[in-house]
Amino acid sequence: MKAIAIHQCTEFGEKNVAVAIEYDQLVHCALLTPAHFTVSNNRTIQSVYVSSEPKLCSNAHPNAGHYVILELKHDGSEASTLPRQWEVKERLPRKEEILQQKAI
Repeated sequence: MKAIAIHQCTEFGEKNVAVAIEYDQLVHCALLTPAHFTVSNNRTIQSVYVSSEPKLCSNAHPNAGHYVILELKHDGSEASTLPRQWEVKERLPRKEEILQQKAI
């Protein structure tokens, strides 16, 4: 398994908005819910789905894929990776732990 951070630029700076978890085997989405995972640092999982690529999907999600996408709530400072401040020129260190709570 490998986790890939997904960032977006917002009006408040760059934010970690999702995590893509890569699995060796094909994952089927039929039973996936946010309860299957937890993320540290008080990050709330808003949506869980599978994808064939490690990126956000705004339209229909496939039924199976090698990536599980965890879309995270990102309106607080806990999601900031590069704040919108003129004096800050480097990314903030981010370390989230993702735990799979249930078999998928």
